[in-house]
Amino acid sequence: MTNIKGKKVLVVGLGRSGEAAGLFLRKKGALVRLTESANNPELKKKKKVLESSGIEVELGRHSEKFIAAVDLVVTSPGIAPETLPLLYASKNKIPVWSELELAYRFCPVPILAVTGTNGKSTAVTLLFDVLKAAGKKVVLAGNIGTPLIEIVSELNGKDAAVLEVSSFQLEWIEKFRPKIAVLLNVSADHLDRYQNFESYIAAKARIFENQGPEDFAVINHDDPLCRKIARKIRARVYYYSRREQAGKFFTDGKTVFLPDGKPLLEFPESRLWGGHNHENMAAVCAAAHLFGIRSSAMAEGIRNFRPLKHRLELVAEKDGVKYIDDSKATNVDSTLRALQAFPEAEKRLILILGGKDKGGSYLPLKSEIKKKVKALILLGEAAGRIATELRGLCLIQRTKNLPECVRSANLLAGAGDIVILSPACSSFDMFKNYGERGDIFKKAVLAALS
Repeated sequence: MTNIKGKKVLVVGLGRSGEAAGLFLRKKGALVRLTESANNPELKKKKKVLESSGIEVELGRHSEKFIAAVDLVVTSPGIAPETLPLLYASKNKIPVWSELELAYRFCPVPILAVTGTNGKSTAVTLLFDVLKAAGKKVVLAGNIGTPLIEIVSELNGKDAAVLEVSSFQLEWIEKFRPKIAVLLNVSADHLDRYQNFESYIAAKARIFENQGPEDFAVINHDDPLCRKIARKIRARVYYYSRREQAGKFFTDGKTVFLPDGKPLLEFPESRLWGGHNHENMAAVCAAAHLFGIRSSAMAEGIRNFRPLKHRLELVAEKDGVKYIDDSKATNVDSTLRALQAFPEAEKRLILILGGKDKGGSYLPLKSEIKKKVKALILLGEAAGRIATELRGLCLIQRTKNLPECVRSANLLAGAGDIVILSPACSSFDMFKNYGERGDIFKKAVLAALS
């Protein structure tokens, strides 16, 4: 626990986590200010609520006078390090915590945390379901939607908190220490935020920073970057793999085996597609086993799991053509994993790509596109660069918006084909977020098929 009563605390960002952090701090007796660079009617409503609780709020700017003379800065995950309040804090040696760090200081239960470039939300939700199936009193929070600080006061009497953790949240930790930390994979992402790929890798690796020998690290052995990170971990390391069995939680796609080679679980029927989800299930089974969960609860959790929205989600099927929403594929590796989920057959995929470019190369998609994709439909800021890098692999068309993408795909699709939105880019050039992009795709598909 941390005593913050009477401390002057600046909260940066008035998103959901910033608002929750401000209210939590005020209830703990801190003198709270909150600064937000944006200003709109929704934020003005939030400002009134916060001010009625005794929190000072600045909208539309970050002024040095407002942010000065504080004891602590708590930042929201979307705030870039070069933002004035964070630069000011660094210059003046003021501690900066993420909302995750603040919540950890008051968290009374063990934390099971999952990070990685791709698959975090699926794996963390599945782990939550498995623990619930075992009768555990658990909460699901973090980057998946509910900030931990919003519910940390309600955790007494719970068995654990299951968290999805992003690199942005890990940038400003000091003592955050999960009992079990899972690293699914690391690939190029957020290069528009980080100076280089190495900085992004270092941020991900911080999930293990404060763990000790009594803690557990669950690592994807098939990812060389994950193995590299594991060399510096002080926790007890357990690998999982689809390629090597000896000494690992191994899966052949049908069964998960313990590191001693004994079978742990035969996978039940599941709605999860593809080899990458076999990896996710192996990671979840490893973490659950280390937390003392029986295999029957793992089977129940996997059997009843429903894939999350916008992640290889079947939208519709008509005249032999399937339409799949994978809008959550906001980087190249995620799209590659989606393509790998489909069997190698004659070219049957019509792939919708594009959005806001994140700085990585699209060339890793080349092999799968060459084998499986009959047409690329491109949109958004990144369309030009994608067309240049992937020229000559298949038919390429450029469009202005998602409904036009769907219309173009329908003209090309025949029985047995699959139209898939798996953009390999973020959504912020045209949409509020990947969810809105996926919803608009769904509406366009249903309209085109009606």
